Amino acid sequence: MLKTLIIATVLLPRLAIAQQSQQLPQPRQPGQWCPVGWVASGSYCVPGSDKSPAAIPKKDWCPAGWRESGSYCIR
Repeated sequence: MLKTLIIATVLLPRLAIAQQSQQLPQPRQPGQWCPVGWVASGSYCVPGSDKSPAAIPKKDWCPAGWRESGSYCIR
């Protein structure tokens, strides 16, 4: 049990970091700007580099720990 807890403690943060680095393209409406660090590609915004911040479409407000960038929230 202790071994499993230690492994989980070490692996979970690494999995979270790996998941963040795999940014998915975000849909973009005509005339809509892409968030900082992202570029327009057709009707999508795609990360400009592997260091681009995480981005999600903004609904009414951005979640805690995220900030507004155009029509998106970035981390």
